[in-house]
Formats: sequence, structure tokens, C-alpha cells
Amino acid sequence: MADILLIGDTQARMEAYALALSALGHSVELCVTAHAARDRLAGPAVELVVVDIDKPDGGMGLLCGQACAAWPAVKLIALAPFRDFSQTKLVQMGLWEPTEVMVHPISDARLVDTISHVLASQKSPKATRQQA
Repeated sequence: MADILLIGDTQARMEAYALALSALGHSVELCVTAHAARDRLAGPAVELVVVDIDKPDGGMGLLCGQACAAWPAVKLIALAPFRDFSQTKLVQMGLWEPTEVMVHPISDARLVDTISHVLASQKSPKATRQQA
């Protein structure tokens, strides 16, 4: 099972995801503020980071690039309000490198399925597969 870090400021949603992943045997940590997440990125690496993004060019969106910079081998799933980030500052600065992008709404079961796929995949962490 994997060490997973969930980052998102909607605590109830993040806790639901954490419960679903923990039930499968994953070790799950939860950060509900950007400050707590930045502090955690200074610690030991995890295998997978899930970031719930509401504003792509600020707040939690910035943590995607920070997680990849802190832990180059990490796989990252971005839970996003839309799929096309090509016009965002994150892309323009080269800070948008998720392994997967999932567009809201995202059920617990769908997230668990995607995480299972990402963890089983032998893809490079920088390769992306867009998920509807």
C-alpha cells in the first residue's frame, strides 16, 4: 500500500477521501491549509499527492509544482475545476506537471480507482493522462 498526502481546504471532502483510501490499507495524511501542506513538503517524501484545486493560479494550485519540486519522483493527482490549464500561469511557468487531472465532481470511488491506476502504472510521474 502507498503513502498518500491529501491536500485540500474542503475538510469534509478530504476526510471522506482519506477514509476511503485508509479502508484499502493506504497510509493517508491530510493537510487542509496551504501553510500546513508547505510545511509537510519539507518532510519525508510520499508516493502520491492529491491536490484539490479551486483556483489554479493561486492557493492550492501552487502546491502542485511545489510538491513535484520537493519530491521529484512523486505522482500527483490534481482535482480541478476544469481540464484545460494551458492559459494559466502555472503552465506558463512550467509548474503544472500532474500525473493525472480529474475534473470536479469526483466521487470517493472514482478517486480510489484513479489512484489505484496511477500507483499500478509504470509511467513517468511527469506523463499525464487526462481523466474525464
